[in-house]
Amino acid sequence: MVILQQIGTEQSIRFIPRTTTYDGLFITDDQTNTEVQVTIASSVQGDYYDTINATFTILQNHFYNLEIRNGSTVVYKDRIFCTNQAVDSYSINDGKYTSIPSDNKFTNSTTQNAIVNNINRLVYGKGLSATNANKKPNEYAAMVAMFKKEDVRNLVSDLKLLGQCAMQVIYSKDRKKIAAVHHMPVQLLRAEKCNEEGKVEAYYYSDNWQDTKNYQPKRIPAFGFSNEAIEIYYVKPYSVGLKYYALPDYIGAIPYCTLEESISDYLINEVNNGFASRVVVNFNNGQPSEDQQRMIKHKVMQGLTGTQGEKVIVSFNSNAESKTTVDAMPVNDAPDLYSTLAEECLRKIMLGNNVTSPLLFGIASSNGFSSNADELENSFILFDNMVIRPMQDLLLDAFDDILAFNGISLNLYFKTLKPLEFTDLDNIVSDEQKEEETGLELSGEYVGKALIELGEQPKDDWLLIDEFE
Repeated sequence: MVILQQIGTEQSIRFIPRTTTYDGLFITDDQTNTEVQVTIASSVQGDYYDTINATFTILQNHFYNLEIRNGSTVVYKDRIFCTNQAVDSYSINDGKYTSIPSDNKFTNSTTQNAIVNNINRLVYGKGLSATNANKKPNEYAAMVAMFKKEDVRNLVSDLKLLGQCAMQVIYSKDRKKIAAVHHMPVQLLRAEKCNEEGKVEAYYYSDNWQDTKNYQPKRIPAFGFSNEAIEIYYVKPYSVGLKYYALPDYIGAIPYCTLEESISDYLINEVNNGFASRVVVNFNNGQPSEDQQRMIKHKVMQGLTGTQGEKVIVSFNSNAESKTTVDAMPVNDAPDLYSTLAEECLRKIMLGNNVTSPLLFGIASSNGFSSNADELENSFILFDNMVIRPMQDLLLDAFDDILAFNGISLNLYFKTLKPLEFTDLDNIVSDEQKEEETGLELSGEYVGKALIELGEQPKDDWLLIDEFE
């Protein structure tokens, strides 16, 4: 196999011919089956092999048949592959998908961790339901079977933490129905380059994008772009300036997540060093060798640092001039400084996540409200409308698209976790709206009314609960 590049300059081919004379170089493209004669610029005959220099008009990722001839007699045959990639790091997926680095600050930031977890719980609530479930029981049962609770929870988590999520859509054998929908870890997907209309037609999946040689990426078509059995439905909000991916809504708070993580590292280091200030230990009895310096430093650090470090230094000196000295380098007002930084991180991370009040996450605050209950109620309603509902609507729109393929039409909603007294019912005009707002399944009342309409004579031992005309 001869590896050549798509360049406009001369390239060399080394080969061992059957005869010492040849006058023609021909290549045939596998895709077009077109034979082209290449002009030989120069040739060199060596002791073990010959070298031909020529300029090749070839295309990347194309294979060619190579023939070197003497008149009509073929004296050498080989294959050519054209690529501009380095041979040792060649990948068949180069340029087929786009990738962005991810440095998520979720795990090591205490505040960010708590906010993300709680928002996930609020978005998922008590799971999916439908206001018209009683009117369409078969369609509702099909929806429940298609969207498993665990998959929906994982989709919510990805959408909040990573700013996007993805579903694996599996079709029936005849491809007339969608048989199942599963959560697909969005961090394992990379988008293929979009088509002329700006639409992404497929995604690449790999278990380990750092080791694509052992975990070869697999191409999976996007929803609605193929007739294959499995497709990817990618859910993401619009992000200005980004074509393939979306940014998480807390992107502006990431520097403060990093700062909070650094503060934690600093405090852990302080505890491990017994809250001792930085010091310089001077040994005034000569200049030891580098190996001795490393050994002395190791013993001093091992004996005086860490939570189990000694608090007393014992030093033996020949005279006062050669005694060991310790010079402290204290940091003034360090506790107040780090306390201020911690408070600033807390405020900015909550702001970056659109948290309307610290009380939502159990943090006391002082403000103009007459009581914490008033602040909590107003903040919860605002937070629900600004943060929770938009995320729910994004997922519900995706679920509706998938259900529509099966001819299912349901008024889906997430059953809420918010207290009933925090729900504004002033503008609610129908039972379905009330069910969607409160999360209380009121559709069962239709069943009760239907039974009442059938009529039944009351018995003497029955207790009247309610009556209406």
